[in-house]
Amino acid sequence: MGVSHEDLFTQVIDYGNDYPKIQGKSLEQVSYAELKRGLIRVNAQDIPSVPVSSHKKSLEIANILKGWVEKGKFLLTQPLETSPA
Repeated sequence: MGVSHEDLFTQVIDYGNDYPKIQGKSLEQVSYAELKRGLIRVNAQDIPSVPVSSHKKSLEIANILKGWVEKGKFLLTQPLETSPA
């Protein structure tokens, strides 16, 4: 069972202003569906949004990996060691 993009939410953060100050206050909460439409509303203003990755390309890569796993060409194992915290 999957979750729809209407039910997935994320925070809008102004990294241009907040990141240099080591802050991360949320300007707005938006759904993934709103982000995919290409327009979000922040502080009563419509703001264009663009993806940082291609959904179409991601699905293509996922299907290639799935095929490799099913054919035994890409083996899934337990981690050999953990990354330092």
